[in-house]
Amino acid sequence: MSTQSSLPPIQVFVESRQLDNIANFLSYSDSIVSIARGYGLEGYLDGTISRPDLNAAPAVMAAGPNSGVGVVPLATSNNSTKPSRDEWDIHNARIAAIIFLNVKDPRGIGLSPTLTAQDMWSHI
Repeated sequence: MSTQSSLPPIQVFVESRQLDNIANFLSYSDSIVSIARGYGLEGYLDGTISRPDLNAAPAVMAAGPNSGVGVVPLATSNNSTKPSRDEWDIHNARIAAIIFLNVKDPRGIGLSPTLTAQDMWSHI
């Protein structure tokens, strides 16, 4: 699983950079996309990295005498298109928190901290 140090810190922008209205959307958007791209998390914004199903087969299967038995896969990088479900939850929560915390009135525009990063990004 990704280590905490490989994920972006939860960054809170100075107030003038936080999303307040359409007037500063472009600078806000540029900041969010830059952070997501810089840490390999852009796929969580656009939905190209989707959450694995709960009953998905392990990404790695044993060979030899244990052939076909699921094994615990090695940690994947942030930008892996096939993260484990736990990795996906952590990566998504990190970029979603950055989006949510940098909107001046997130509830006022219909955001909830439980939404996925993609749902937040699409809503904004």
